[in-house]
Formats: sequence, structure tokens, C-alpha cells
Amino acid sequence: MTGVQTCALPILEFGLYGWALSRFSGNWVGFKAISEVVESGMTVDLDAVRHDFPPPADYTPPADGLHYRWPDLPSLALEARLADKLDAVRAFARVNSIDRWIRATPKATLGIVTVGKAHFDFLEVLRRLELTLDDLADAGIRIYKVGLVFPLEPTRIDTLVEGLDEVLVIEEKAPVVEEQIQTLLFNRPGARPRVIGTIAADGTPLLSA
Repeated sequence: MTGVQTCALPILEFGLYGWALSRFSGNWVGFKAISEVVESGMTVDLDAVRHDFPPPADYTPPADGLHYRWPDLPSLALEARLADKLDAVRAFARVNSIDRWIRATPKATLGIVTVGKAHFDFLEVLRRLELTLDDLADAGIRIYKVGLVFPLEPTRIDTLVEGLDEVLVIEEKAPVVEEQIQTLLFNRPGARPRVIGTIAADGTPLLSA
């Protein structure tokens, strides 16, 4: 899980979320923090930090559980347990999303997905262009900020892409979210939007890492 925010409150929430997610799924969980956004200080009202992440009522773990045990040597059983762990993450994220709808434009044709620090780079681009988020929504653009980077929660991706012709993914470094969305949509029935990000629709480079 990767999350980058500009104040202490969301960082605390991400940390508590990761702790709860790890306890539930048995996975290692971490978030990315870079000096541009965390080398500062502030007073925080801890009562305002989201800390209640209830387990999904409709999820049943495998009979032998999800957590590590001794001996835990490389094997097919270990691979199956890892798949179960990721299923548990998706179930947890379905009822405890840390993603954010920035603009859930109902009749959009373009979706923009932002991740971590790239979200604030995107906002800076809008500022320099003298555009607002409402301007984009009025132009038929839906904006979604991913908090849980891997694995993505698929039902929210279905909601994101409904009615869209194209999805633009803005993220740092490797196309982790971009490629997951492409994979989730590959066998999706019905219309599927184009997904671009590091690579444009014609296969040429688009957004630099």
C-alpha cells in the first residue's frame, strides 16, 4: 500500500489503516513517504483521525488461516496462501476504502486516476493552467485518487470506468496502477475504455516515470 499526503492527519490514517489491514490479511503493509511532504510538523487532533476499520462480514478465511507459521518454506501451499492473503486485502478494501473520489462526475467520458505525490503534481498543473477541479468535472472528467496501490479493489475500478472512453493514470515511477487497471479490464464484458499513462494509445511514450 502506498500513500503520500501533505499533512499529518492522512499519514496517521494511512498508518492505522495499514496496521488494521496487515492484522486482517497477514500481509506486510507499508506506505511511501518522501521528504517533500513529511519533513514538517503540526499539532494533530487524534480524535479526528479515522481509526475504525471493521472486518468485512462476508469474508471467510481459509481453514488454516492467513498468517505465517513454522515451518513456512517455499511451496505451492505458500503460493496459495499468498493468493488468499491478496483476496483478503481486496475484501478488506471493499468495505474500508482508503481511495478517494476527487470528482465522481456522473456522465464522464474521461477518467483521471492519480496516485500519491503525483496527485499534487496534477493539482499544480491545473493551478498553472488556471483550471479548477470543477472545471474538469463540467467538461465530463471523473477524478479518482488511489490510496491502496496494490492490489487494487476491483469493484471500485468497475465504478470508475463505467461509461468512460478513456482512463489516464498519473503515477510515479513504474506503471503499477496503470497495468493493474489494464489487467482488470482486459476480459471485462461490454465496452472497455482505453487505459493510458506511461504509454499512449498508439504505443508511444506519454508520461515520464
